[in-house]
Formats: sequence, structure tokens, C-alpha cells
Amino acid sequence: MKRTFNFTGRKSIPHDLVSVVVHSGGADGVRSFDMRLGDLSSLGLPAGARIYVEPYVKSSSMRFAFGTVGSVLPPADRSLTEIDEGAGVLFRVLVVDASEKVGRLLALADKVAPSGDEQQRDWVLPLITEDLGEAVWRLDAPDGTQPRLVINSRFPGLKQRLIDDPIMMGAILPVAVRDALRTLRDADDPEAEWVSRWRRYIADVAGQETAERILDNGEDDGPEIEDAISRVCERLIERRRYVSRALKQRETASDA
Repeated sequence: MKRTFNFTGRKSIPHDLVSVVVHSGGADGVRSFDMRLGDLSSLGLPAGARIYVEPYVKSSSMRFAFGTVGSVLPPADRSLTEIDEGAGVLFRVLVVDASEKVGRLLALADKVAPSGDEQQRDWVLPLITEDLGEAVWRLDAPDGTQPRLVINSRFPGLKQRLIDDPIMMGAILPVAVRDALRTLRDADDPEAEWVSRWRRYIADVAGQETAERILDNGEDDGPEIEDAISRVCERLIERRRYVSRALKQRETASDA
């Protein structure tokens, strides 16, 4: 369980002292981040105060220890394994007293967006809202153009509910990805940036050979293509751990 902090009397960390970049996916298909911090001691913070970084998307969040004000030390693994997909990640930077009043929050930067980022643009399957009548969601894939995941705007907060709820995301996203993968080889421009993002995503999740089989296999629409698409969806489910994350959310809520 995460520790709680005393927020009394905290200072604000200017956002220009924080620089963060989110990477779309590594070898395992999970996003990661790099962060550089400016001179926090210039805010009058003690050298021994501990730094924590919290990436978050609404109810999903993680916490990374980043050393101290006097010795910033990012962890080797900065994978966003427990952060929901489908929306941009924001970050908090917390500086916490480690000597006199242990746990007292000395300084905070919140809602820090990655540099040059509108992460929804970089996600392979953009998430939008439209009036879909009685349908909960739909894959919008006009011939030859980038597919989009459409959530019904008639139900207030449904898009955010999808982002916040791993079970709902797990029920919808793998199916939407499967349908989207079936449309990729019909792209008007096979060299378009959105096709390249899909190629990188498939390779990250299921390997370069799978990406080539789906995108570069001529006119063959046989069982091999479907097997490759299934492999991507299975790996997506394994990586995102929808049920495990939902169980963790329930456990955290029961402990609150």
C-alpha cells in the first residue's frame, strides 16, 4: 500500500524544473518514461529530503522513488505497468521530509504533462466520443484511414469510466484492437505515420515477425494472418493484466 503524506505547508515546484518524456512502448509493449529534474535545492529544500514521482491516469497510478534532493537517482525500471491506456499520463513530483517530520510533504508539482505531449495523438487507437444511439462503443475505421475507438457520448462519463475501469477496458480494447488490425493492410498510404505507429506497436507487443506477417503478407487473408492478430491480442491482455489490476483496485479501496 502507498504511504500517505502530510500536505501541510508545502511549496510549489515550478513545472519548468520538471522535464518528462513518455515512450510509447518497449520490448514488452508497456509504456515507460524518462524524467529530468532541475535544481530543487534552489527552492530551499533540504538535501536529504526524498523525491517521489507519481505517474497517473485518474484512478490508476504508480509511485517511483527518485533519490533525494541532493542526489537525484531515477530507478532503472520506469515502466508504466499499472497505468491505464487510452489517455495521456500526467505526473506528480513530491519532495518529502525524511528527518524531522518524516512523511511531511515539503514540495509538490502536480499535473505535469510530458514534453510536447498530446499522448492521445500517439496512441495507436485514438479514443473519441460520439452519439452511438444504444451502442456502448464502436470501431470507426473508414476505408484506408486510421481506425478509432468510439465511445457513446450519450452516457455521461462513459469515456472516463472506460479509462478508469480495467475490467471495462479489458472487455473492449482487445476486441477493438483485433478489429483494427484487420483493417491495416487496406491503408490508403502504407507509409503513413499512423501505420508506422501500428507497425511499431505490433512489433513491441508480439515481435517483428508478427508485424511483418500482418502488414506485409500481400493479399493473403488466410489463417496465418488471423493467428498473428490473435497473438497480438493475447499479448496485449497479458501485458495489461486487466483482472489483476481490477483486483488490486478493489483491495486498495477496501483498505481505504
